[in-house]
Amino acid sequence: MTGLLLANSVGWQLTEGWVLLSIGLYLF
Repeated sequence: MTGLLLANSVGWQLTEGWVLLSIGLYLF
């Protein structure tokens, strides 16, 4: 259970990072 939550948290951070990076590249 803990491992699943940890993996989900990491996955979400990576997804959020890519979204922010995409927005940054789009703006600049």
